[in-house]
Amino acid sequence: MFLLFVIAVQSYSQRSNTTLQYYLEIPNQNNIPTITKNDDGTLKLNYKNSILTNLFQNYTINKFELAFPGGLSPILKIVYIIECHPNLILEINSNYSGYFGRNEKIEPIQLLYIPNDLGGTTGNPSMAQPELTFTNAPHAWDISTGIGVKVGNAEGALTNHEDLVTKITNLTSTGNHVHGTQVALVAAGATNNGVGIASTGFDCGIVTSYNGYSGLIQIANAGARVINMSWGGCNKLPLETQYGQTIMDQVWNSGVVLVAAAGNGAYSCSSYGRGEYHYPASLNHVISVTGVGHIYEPYDTALNHGCQKDIFELTDFQLPPGQNFSGTYNDKVDLSAPWYSILTASNNLVDGQYSYNGGTSFAAPMVAGAIGLMFGANSCLFPNEIESILKLTAFKNDTLPLNLPFQGGLGAGRLDSYKAVDMAKDMELPFGTVEVKDRIIDRWDFNLRTAPYEIKMTNNTLSGIATIDFTARDNIELINDGDYAPVGTGFMDLKINAINTVCNTPTYIQTTSQNVNNEIESNNFINPTKLYPNPNNGTFKIDLNRVDLKEVSVEVYDLFGKTVYKTTSNETTINVDIPNLQNGMYIIKLSNNDYSEVLKFVKE
Repeated sequence: MFLLFVIAVQSYSQRSNTTLQYYLEIPNQNNIPTITKNDDGTLKLNYKNSILTNLFQNYTINKFELAFPGGLSPILKIVYIIECHPNLILEINSNYSGYFGRNEKIEPIQLLYIPNDLGGTTGNPSMAQPELTFTNAPHAWDISTGIGVKVGNAEGALTNHEDLVTKITNLTSTGNHVHGTQVALVAAGATNNGVGIASTGFDCGIVTSYNGYSGLIQIANAGARVINMSWGGCNKLPLETQYGQTIMDQVWNSGVVLVAAAGNGAYSCSSYGRGEYHYPASLNHVISVTGVGHIYEPYDTALNHGCQKDIFELTDFQLPPGQNFSGTYNDKVDLSAPWYSILTASNNLVDGQYSYNGGTSFAAPMVAGAIGLMFGANSCLFPNEIESILKLTAFKNDTLPLNLPFQGGLGAGRLDSYKAVDMAKDMELPFGTVEVKDRIIDRWDFNLRTAPYEIKMTNNTLSGIATIDFTARDNIELINDGDYAPVGTGFMDLKINAINTVCNTPTYIQTTSQNVNNEIESNNFINPTKLYPNPNNGTFKIDLNRVDLKEVSVEVYDLFGKTVYKTTSNETTINVDIPNLQNGMYIIKLSNNDYSEVLKFVKE
């Protein structure tokens, strides 16, 4: 028996310096260690239970931290990242599982670009950007340039690049700066500045963080209205998928839109088929974007003319024999956009040097940039409205003859930036008319909830379990009847609400973090501001829950941007009395030199 015991212990000994990162759940708060740094930079984990302290002292620990700071779900609050030798996890699972919950190895993020020399280089001396005109971005810029809107890029980027230097905030110092910079330029690189290239997002700002799923909370808290994810993988890891979906739900429900690259077919998932789900794109509350061509006309047989407009297949893409390449298609895809021969920074990231690249990594940020323009035209839109507008205005391309083999797998159609931004604008105008015309609506849920003045529905087909839930302030008109025949759980609900009281003001969650002494860093934690009652009759209180704020400016705006009330206060509880307000939704801006926050309330 003694010999067997010795063998068991030795089998878990740390025989090399190899360390991996794992998710580790700690459901019991008594089993969370205090942390100190050793002289060599490694960590010492000290537990209340000496058995656990002795266990962890046998291993090198390079990292131990909360996995998802700011996560609101109970499951996210108990997940930690630990970097250690694999044998420690084996020993925990075999002998100490009663102290911990589930664990799973963290797979590295797979970036979804295609090297620009794969299959031979192509180029154009004029360095044209036909993808922008193909998606009608220049017409969209006539309505909105996205000024004041932040686009999130969930990977690192080079902040001093000539086309990013004035508009990017990088929340992390690590990351794949090549890929992240290239993606950021496509989404919202500086435009009309005399250098570099143009981008769909034109004047939008950029916020980046290279922390995978956890970084999404950071980016949302930094003020992004939309976040792009040009990374992922095909392995549906049970714990990571659960954590990821929980984070997607939180960020989406906070009012921030999520966009992801659908995948690059067999190239990015060689062990799976081209129709396989890719994550995070295939999670709920994510707009999944695949790619189509944008340069040449369909059926063009000239050499190197395989990037054909709205066609999914690249017909003459040169790869080694037996390999097949195209984007991913499946029923989780929501939209398509140009994806091959996209102009962005060269791989060396040298200012003034640009080249053509490809992959759904570059289709997704085009959509994210267009969403930035949409928020620039109408800041009140909710994520499900943004998704609905994109799908209602997209060019339906899966019914084209060359795309019929992929029908149902290319989403609602190809991005049309102008039509999407134009509908976003019409949603907000005092007497705007939103037109839904010639649409085949056979799946998904379509929601217009911020109540445009009028909605005209012309010659549409509604079938299957698709749903339409539209609200207008004055009139909804069905023209030429159309065919509205949903089945099962499908429905069409059309409502008139003369007073619009709905506006999306993202709720930013301040995060908590732990330093190596296991103390809460006080400058990262703010008790949430409370406004009550809400709804109210124009008389309410604002509880700042902070004693360090002085001379706070209080400004109240109606939904047309008109200031209806303004004051300053040195109190932690601010009393507001505006009895003569009209019924409806109002926005409150609280600010001083070191603080800014936006709230909303309804006057009844």
